Amino acid sequence: MVRLGGLLVVLGFLSAILFQFTEYRLTLLSWADDYQPVLGIGIGVVGVLLLVAKKLTSKQKPAVAE
Repeated sequence: MVRLGGLLVVLGFLSAILFQFTEYRLTLLSWADDYQPVLGIGIGVVGVLLLVAKKLTSKQKPAVAE
């Protein structure tokens, strides 16, 4: 889940930034040019939510006393 979240963060925010400031488009998200930069930001936010959910649901290992 961490890899998927990280991938979504990178693809989403990178797509939004590239759309806003350059003429370069990511091939994977080229179908969504009409919806940029909102879709890119949305994909990035979903990735962040996945990362936060994983962090909150991971269990802390108890410290072992020696």
